[in-house]
Amino acid sequence: MEHTFSIGNGHTVVFSQGNLQYNRSNNEFRVALRQYEMLGAVNENLDDPTYDGWLDLFRFDDCKDLSIDEYRLLTIDEWRYILFHRDNAVNLFGFASIQVDEDARINGFIVLPDGSAPEGFKHSYQKISDGDLPIFVTAVKYDRGFDDNIYTLEEFEALEQQGAVFLPAGGVVKVNAAKSQRPDGVYVASVNKYASYWTSSEYMNDNLAYWVTADYKNELLTHAYNKSMGLAVRLAKSVL
Repeated sequence: MEHTFSIGNGHTVVFSQGNLQYNRSNNEFRVALRQYEMLGAVNENLDDPTYDGWLDLFRFDDCKDLSIDEYRLLTIDEWRYILFHRDNAVNLFGFASIQVDEDARINGFIVLPDGSAPEGFKHSYQKISDGDLPIFVTAVKYDRGFDDNIYTLEEFEALEQQGAVFLPAGGVVKVNAAKSQRPDGVYVASVNKYASYWTSSEYMNDNLAYWVTADYKNELLTHAYNKSMGLAVRLAKSVL
């Protein structure tokens, strides 16, 4: 049984099993085997043509039009519908932190498929009273963040069986010579602090595109970001 997510106008999607990864030397894409998998600091090689390894952060122009086995990026309106406007949306979202082993906790956010939240899900609720959010909402503050909603690996796997989608906080690739140890000035920032994902939607400014981000300040952002930055990608496929 597929676990579906409504994106508006009677349409639904399913998500891929993990974040998208890319190997430039082989020009090969793959999907992470586990939802909480993220590659972190190796993404500083984003601009290195000699790097022979996997990356999982992308610049907007390198991923906006991707279509892999009918999987694609969602638009900003589709993401906002999932997060704010589908039936019972307020109960189907939560910041999360998964204790994957004794020494590692992976932060991110969970969205649940259409329907009711299963037992064991830890919600995050909006800290505003307006339940009918406008489609153009750009920042929402929540009552519970990464450190408030901690799951054991077993607890998360039980939710995963119910269709929970977890998007890990893989950070952001930036370019700043003063902050980088590399000649090209590339560095990876905010790993485990920002769960930042591209949408396929460009902003009215040529340099900007829309993203979805859950951060360590308990904020969920759906606004525009510089296309030159490297963000994570989670693909989805239309089923209706």
